Amino acid sequence: MKVTVPRLLASRRSASVSSRARGDAGKFETEMCHNRCARSTLNTLIALALLCAGVVMAEPAGDPLFPAAREAFQQRHFDRAADLLERIIEREPKSARYHYWLGKAYGREAEHANWLRAVLLAKKARAAFERAVALDPDYVPALEALIEYYRSAPAFLGGSAEKAATYERRLSRLSSSGTAE
Repeated sequence: MKVTVPRLLASRRSASVSSRARGDAGKFETEMCHNRCARSTLNTLIALALLCAGVVMAEPAGDPLFPAAREAFQQRHFDRAADLLERIIEREPKSARYHYWLGKAYGREAEHANWLRAVLLAKKARAAFERAVALDPDYVPALEALIEYYRSAPAFLGGSAEKAATYERRLSRLSSSGTAE
């Protein structure tokens, strides 16, 4: 017979009830301790499994719409992700992380847009990355995104090797001081 975790917990529960009915206080206490231990072990195993599967993120939970925005981004619905992130930023305008993700969404949306819309979205992406860095000058993902933008964008969209080099020096200082993640 294959013993699964729910079956194991169920057998422990039924044993506890029968011990209590018989008046075996010592055995009841021992079984209750086993139940708590089994539940604790089960919770730990579930948390580890979720962590290994990439479901549990190291980032703080933040706004309840953020998981939906990340899901939309991962599903390549960049316009939906941008809409959700704009709503989040209305509520939390001082979050560098949300501005960074908004810039990513705009940038990816620009890759699939017509030329005129792509220009508008590229400028919005740059503005979002710049805002993220202004809010948190040590936020490495935003610094890296801004460097990439300045390196790859044409001059009429704000691309600049000089600006990229400035942010690269800042990132290098962060890395050498050990504060970059």
